Amino acid sequence: MRWQGQRPLSSRRSVVLVKRLTSGPTRRWYKKPNVRGKNYIRIIVLLVFLVVPTCTLEGAATGSKCRNRNTRKAAARPLSITGNRVAEGLAAVTTGLALQHQFEALMIKALAEWRSTSAPSRSLGGATWAIVSFALSLIAMVWFSSGQRLDTERNNLQRDLMLKPANLALALDQYVQRTASELDRILLFLRTSYERSGGRVEWKDLIREDFTINEQSVQIAVIDKNGRMLTSTAMLSPTTPVDLSDREHYRFHANTSVDQLFIGKPLIGRASGKLSVQFARRLSERDGSFGGVVVVSFDPTQITKNYSALNLGTGGGIALVGIDGIVRAGTGRFEKSIGWGYRVGEPISLREEIVAGAEVAIERFEDGDKLVSSRRVQGYPLEVVVVTASLEDAEVWVRTKGAYMLGLALSTGLILLAMTAAIYAQLQFETKLMRVARNDALTGLPNRLSFEDSLAAAVKSAGGQYGTALLIIDLDGFKKVNDTHGHPMGDKLLKAVGLRLLSILRTSDFIARLGGDEFALILRNQEQPSNAEVVASRICREIREPYSIDGVRLEIATSIGIAFASRDAKTAADLVTAADLALYCAKLDGVGSFRHYHEDLSETARARRALEIDLKSALTSDQLQLYYQPITSLPSRHVVGYEALLRWRHATRGFVSPGEFIPMAEEIGLIEMIGTWVLRKACQDAAIWRPGLKVAVNCSPIQLNGGAFPAVVASALKESGLDPDRLDIEITESTLMRNDADTLRQIKEIRALGVKFSMDDFGTGYSSLSYLQSYPIDCIKIDQSFVQSLDGDESTIAIVRAIISLANALGMRTVGEGVETPEQLQRLIELGCSEAQGYYLGRPEPLPLEAKHPLRDEADVAAAAA
Repeated sequence: MRWQGQRPLSSRRSVVLVKRLTSGPTRRWYKKPNVRGKNYIRIIVLLVFLVVPTCTLEGAATGSKCRNRNTRKAAARPLSITGNRVAEGLAAVTTGLALQHQFEALMIKALAEWRSTSAPSRSLGGATWAIVSFALSLIAMVWFSSGQRLDTERNNLQRDLMLKPANLALALDQYVQRTASELDRILLFLRTSYERSGGRVEWKDLIREDFTINEQSVQIAVIDKNGRMLTSTAMLSPTTPVDLSDREHYRFHANTSVDQLFIGKPLIGRASGKLSVQFARRLSERDGSFGGVVVVSFDPTQITKNYSALNLGTGGGIALVGIDGIVRAGTGRFEKSIGWGYRVGEPISLREEIVAGAEVAIERFEDGDKLVSSRRVQGYPLEVVVVTASLEDAEVWVRTKGAYMLGLALSTGLILLAMTAAIYAQLQFETKLMRVARNDALTGLPNRLSFEDSLAAAVKSAGGQYGTALLIIDLDGFKKVNDTHGHPMGDKLLKAVGLRLLSILRTSDFIARLGGDEFALILRNQEQPSNAEVVASRICREIREPYSIDGVRLEIATSIGIAFASRDAKTAADLVTAADLALYCAKLDGVGSFRHYHEDLSETARARRALEIDLKSALTSDQLQLYYQPITSLPSRHVVGYEALLRWRHATRGFVSPGEFIPMAEEIGLIEMIGTWVLRKACQDAAIWRPGLKVAVNCSPIQLNGGAFPAVVASALKESGLDPDRLDIEITESTLMRNDADTLRQIKEIRALGVKFSMDDFGTGYSSLSYLQSYPIDCIKIDQSFVQSLDGDESTIAIVRAIISLANALGMRTVGEGVETPEQLQRLIELGCSEAQGYYLGRPEPLPLEAKHPLRDEADVAAAAA
């Protein structure tokens, strides 16, 4: 045993998640697996799963039907070591067939090695030896795991018993928070009344107002700056001066200018004569100097009286402890410790978080082991502690060990049969899984993984004068089909394209779908470049032929980039880069064309293509970042939110201008992926900001194609926990110019979640007033070109005044963008603009610390508003 002041920080148990990785024999994508003895295996599996559940049904029904319930009663478990316990052992082990996953990789490897050996050596004896070796290992592991399972069951019971003190600590914490908050509200009310009256307040009347009456308080007292009690509810007019200058709550506030709630140690009040805990706040004179203390004396028995009737077992108790280690209130074993240091037991287990911040550990006291749960009271220098009886009931599990192991012995034979059957079945599954992993689920063609392996092999073993030719094929006009007819129609078109490409190829050629509308073709042993040109020309003709899908006539074209391994590249990666660059140049030539790679390709095209490739990997390599520019409320002079601005820190070029890579992302089809990442990241960041701060996120018109944007927004809000009313989505006039029903529907669905919409760069487009009438817009953002012309251009001032007046009439906010001078800020304030942002108020920067971003010069803002 030991005494201590401040309790040490709790250590929490680390949880390690282990992912099971399995591998199987690699097969070509078009071959079917050949698994022998399949019918025999199914018969074994059927027998095992018919016999075992029949034997174990009775025991499992009585002994384990409540195993997964948090509210199960340990005392209700049968204690017999026969019958139910044996059956329960069988059920536990049989359901524990998940152990096969720990060994299936080993068995698969052994069988694969057996299959790969020469025919004479691949005998039945070899396979049998592999199975027997595995079975012996399995038996040893089953028995070892059974002992571990017994310990797990005991630990599960211990964890369930831990829920009681943890839940009680949580409930007590919530009660303390409410009580402390109520007492603090009384103190703040009294202090605010004092300060508003300029120090001329009638304390006798004020402390007896209805708002200050609280049955949990002993008294309310007011102490002047010299430490004399002016009045209290227990002694309105002291006949003799009561000197409280030696009291801790007075000395704390007299010696510091920090404005905070002070919670003192329990003591006997000189006016009330009762044991109480003092909640005190500082009173300040007009000049900020110390003016006294207002105190609410709290009855500590109020904390524990509602819990004193609980049966916490021998040696149990409840305590409210300060961070200084002094007990403020207590019951049970802590009833005589009020005002003294909290006595800590010897820890014999790690502290573990059970219920939302409530940590539980086993500690050894002089009267035995106890469960001790503690929880820090949020916002206050207090901690609740709950101690309950020891874990002797958990020892009941030791008595069942013999019967449990007997059930294991009887079931070992069945487990071996079931495991053998499961391994053979797993071999078939792994083979199918390998085929699925290496083929495109939509078209059935090999996927990028298969393509990379085949290309590497083809380049390594290249024959002919030009070696291996790589053709990268990109469909022209496919995006329009997707946008016009929907993704299901686009999927059917991709299947039709895959069939046409297969009909063109020789048996030695290799075709793969790389993703989206991009395919790749490998031609081996090329003697002349013209051979690849013939194939490319035929592909262009075949793909251009019209398609009839579901009665709809569709027409697309294709662009092809060609590169040769021996001439244009030495490695597979370089060959892909060369063909990709040739494809890019072919698309610049127009639809339905192909180009060879050559060294004199335009450096601009090369750089742009390289930038596109880099942009595709920017998300996965953490090169994209969000910067936040503060948005300031002009009436209150406070930051009310931030606009999320996307930045790309290129590995070699440094920061790339958004004006360069955002249009590129829209062109190459990455804007939806990037926009989704921006939305999720901004919501995650904003969720940890100071409450009330909003975040504005820009939305590209392309993100509203397809109708999935409302689901993306809802998912981002749910994952981050951000309140929807703190999210502001900014859309441009070009988005609204489409004036289609689907866009309006999506905006309304998102508005129904509570999310706000702003019209960005208002005034730079058509600025049709019908948009403001047709769409649920909450805010108008005045383009920076207008704001930066406010210094003297009367026509611009008139336009901005009209925009602000229109927004006010429609009940919308206005935000002035691009504020760079105090004169522009002053003009916006004069015109009645709601909010503003710009370099003068704050530059974009990474996530600000706690999202607290002061104005650059609050004095200038205040002067502009005067």
